[in-house]
Amino acid sequence: MRLAGAVGRVLLVILALTLAAPAIATLPAVAAQDDASRFAELLAARAASASLAGPLFGELVKGDGFSVTTGAGLSVEDFSARATFVNPATGTETPWDFGFTFHRSGEAAQQVLIDSPGLWHYSPFPEGTLESGFVPDFDAAPGGADAVDLIVDGDSALLGVNGEFLTNIELPPAIPSDVQIGGGYFTSTTVDGRAIPYRDFEVWALPGADIPEPTAAAEPTFAAKPAPTVSPDDVAAFATILASQSQVEPLAGPFNANLTEEEGRIALSWADVELAGFHARATFSVPVTTSDIPWNAGFMFRASPAGTMRVAVDSDGNWFFAVGAASPTAVGSVSGLVTDPGGANTLDLIVAHETAVLGVNGEFAAVIDLPNDTAAGDIAAGSAFFTDQTLPERVTPFSDFVVLPFDPDAVSVAEPLPAAADEFASLLAETAQVAPLAGPFAGRLVESSPGTAPLAPAGVALADFGAVATFVAPEDVSDGLWDAGIQFRSDADVTHRLILGFNGEVYAVLPGESPRIVGTATTIDATPGAANALQLFVEDGRALVGVNGEFVAALDLVHEPVAADVLVGAAFFDEDFERGRVTAYEDFQVWEIA
Repeated sequence: MRLAGAVGRVLLVILALTLAAPAIATLPAVAAQDDASRFAELLAARAASASLAGPLFGELVKGDGFSVTTGAGLSVEDFSARATFVNPATGTETPWDFGFTFHRSGEAAQQVLIDSPGLWHYSPFPEGTLESGFVPDFDAAPGGADAVDLIVDGDSALLGVNGEFLTNIELPPAIPSDVQIGGGYFTSTTVDGRAIPYRDFEVWALPGADIPEPTAAAEPTFAAKPAPTVSPDDVAAFATILASQSQVEPLAGPFNANLTEEEGRIALSWADVELAGFHARATFSVPVTTSDIPWNAGFMFRASPAGTMRVAVDSDGNWFFAVGAASPTAVGSVSGLVTDPGGANTLDLIVAHETAVLGVNGEFAAVIDLPNDTAAGDIAAGSAFFTDQTLPERVTPFSDFVVLPFDPDAVSVAEPLPAAADEFASLLAETAQVAPLAGPFAGRLVESSPGTAPLAPAGVALADFGAVATFVAPEDVSDGLWDAGIQFRSDADVTHRLILGFNGEVYAVLPGESPRIVGTATTIDATPGAANALQLFVEDGRALVGVNGEFVAALDLVHEPVAADVLVGAAFFDEDFERGRVTAYEDFQVWEIA
């Protein structure tokens, strides 16, 4: 999930360039060979270096008459950048576009973009399109994906699509600014609410260039759901599970086979089982075919109205969770992945209830939350899960693919510390005996602008406090996603948030940290119109959190306490945003903790 407001990266909007996407302004001559060679050399050089930002994932949700951009959180003049844009699956009767915005100063900006008819445009704002040309091998199909590379060096930009060099664009003098990706650059391509998913948005420094310091706005962004923080307890529990499973006889396998990639298809080998809970293991060999196109390998399992579940890792060291053909909804990074051709990686996937646990080479990698509408299904080992990570005829051998039975009760959440639970219960009881400093308040939180969480203040200035608020699940949850929470101890430099998700997960968003799940409320009622109470007690460097009177988590607050207002809000995560949706709140009260 991507955070809105102060924690997430701010979405910027400017008026679209023209009333309609222009015809080709200039058809440049065939690119000079030295430009193409330099483009290839720079791509090869960055492949061996760490990026300055990313990979980032998310969606560009367009507004009527406006372009929308999201940045990497840097301030650079020269850079190399790549992003893979996924075409809309529906609403394709109206053209769309996507690209990069950079060297921005005030409302002026350099913009290089691609549109769905398969043309590239150099369209600085506010001038409009100055150069255009055709994009060979452009995938304009609904749901298709195209990787765009932009390399900016001084007064020139090298542009490529799907690994093929296109052109050298002459630029005005550079202005240091963030590097942004965007969509809806032309008014004819701005459909209100239409989303362009993107993934693998990364920015690198050019060889020999000074690495810039992140700007103050360079805060973490997660449009896909953030991966929970790996804890020592997770690692130890996973090791215990693997040791126990080593004594279990498989239900299917071992299987050995080759997965051959084809354009537009996932390479799969099925185990011929029908399971909801299981432990799947397979050893995938690294393809001997070398290419700039990353490889991936993983598992397909279960079934839902939206499609099968997919968990995979790729050669860039990322793991992904996706449902059906949609973009990943959860991502993270893995360590210890072998990427040398001919090497091998063993993946373990343990599924129980609505949780999946991923291991790579015997080490814990991630806990993944699954949708609650899935059913038992067959299980497959697979590769080429994503169109931009598919190389026809590339072969990924696998061996020892087995499916083991698994006891769901072996995956459990540790019970909270009794002392913390008792303290929470005592503080909650006191709220019934002591008049609040502020409240009770009731109101409506209206989701109006992507990237901005609607907030309602209590009108206090406290560092230590107790707060309770009851949130009513919206009636119009079309995608099943919503969130609500409490913001506190916020000033120009720091913001603290505790957020309750639709599935009962409670997220902590603390200064300088990525969002992390701190607990799960078993009493959550996500039925439209149902009411759920969030309770938060903050004192010195500690916070106690509960939902519907049930203690959920205790967490440490490492930043110096800041006296600030206490606010309730909704749609803190961008993927939970739905324009015009209303989350009602009631019984919002705040007490001072002396």
